[in-house]
Amino acid sequence: MIDVEELVDKLDAILKTRMNPAIAEVNAEKADFILKDIPPLGIYFQSLNDETINYDPFCLYGISNEDITSSGYSSSSNLTFFVVIALSGQNNDFIDKRLLRYSRILKTVILSGFDSFRPELSSTGPIAFTDSNTNNFHKAIGLEFKVTIAT
Repeated sequence: MIDVEELVDKLDAILKTRMNPAIAEVNAEKADFILKDIPPLGIYFQSLNDETINYDPFCLYGISNEDITSSGYSSSSNLTFFVVIALSGQNNDFIDKRLLRYSRILKTVILSGFDSFRPELSSTGPIAFTDSNTNNFHKAIGLEFKVTIAT
């Protein structure tokens, strides 16, 4: 049995320990080394809290929805969580190719990263936004996953 906090802790560990080795593998496979590592301090949970982000790329993840079903003493949560990798849109060669590769890496590390259950990929897509603190333009790839856990 796993709860929401354990899910978030596990997701954080997956992003901080499995992403960069997977990035290195894809860079070696493609032999053009256009992907950059994401430092652990460049991985944020749930909100950027009006922080100025000094990482390119950076990763944001969190819980976007929780539906709870209860029956007597037992209940289950249908959770939807998201993971976004954002790249600076300024002077960024091969940005579309990089976003596709980061998407592939996210799918691989997250879908294979959990031992006791397997999340389901529910959507993926490009995102464009401007950082309100710096007015820097970013392009990102976002993935959304669903999982049911007993609570």
